[in-house]
Amino acid sequence: NSRTIFGSIFIPGVSPDDVWAILTDYDRLSVHVPNLVESVRRNDDGGTPAGSGKNGAGCAGDGKYRCRLYQRGAQKIIGFTFGASVTMAMEEKLIEGYRPAAVSGLERGASGLGPVARNYIRDRRMFDHEEYGGKVVREILFKLVDSRFFGAFDGTWKVIYDPSVSTEGVMLEYEVFVKPNGPVPVAALEWRIKEDVPLNLCGVKKVSFLQFTSLLSIGKKIMIKFCMFLNLCLILYQFCFFINIYT
Repeated sequence: NSRTIFGSIFIPGVSPDDVWAILTDYDRLSVHVPNLVESVRRNDDGGTPAGSGKNGAGCAGDGKYRCRLYQRGAQKIIGFTFGASVTMAMEEKLIEGYRPAAVSGLERGASGLGPVARNYIRDRRMFDHEEYGGKVVREILFKLVDSRFFGAFDGTWKVIYDPSVSTEGVMLEYEVFVKPNGPVPVAALEWRIKEDVPLNLCGVKKVSFLQFTSLLSIGKKIMIKFCMFLNLCLILYQFCFFINIYT
């Protein structure tokens, strides 16, 4: 009375950090993932307030963060809406590759934004110029803590950049082991989750790509304004130079 369900999708034109930023934005996953109505951290590992970084829980996105995450979904099974909710223990792991700066830099105040920006610039430079030749594998493990609807809901999100396969993007994988409680037939639950997994993967792909292109657009606007500023400085310098000559 249990099933294991797996899905994967290739996301072109993005880096591991682009996808990782979406997956570790725990309190906003319901914005990014279809059929997820609510997603909110109850606390960090050890019972400390979410985002406090205390008790060795780390900071969301740093590759070692742990928390308790409550999620509520809404799916239709055999004609009726099945509003399942789960509380899961989440744990980030770096299997291979460099350690990212914490994506949720705001959790540590303004000082946390510097490492995030430096990490993104470094990452984009390496990937845009194809200088980065190392494999990157990151995982988010989730394990059921409490649910009225499931006896088991355990699995992983996995982000993989493997230059031996492709240097043009990132592979995103999702695997979950489910076991229902109560009268819900496992075959119907399996069918519903199999329908949802591709939608969820495509949702993460869409947001990752949009976020990447949005950041590029912002960077382009900053560069244009910076070039305009340099041109203005040059004009002022030339003006002052000619003034000095004729005075």
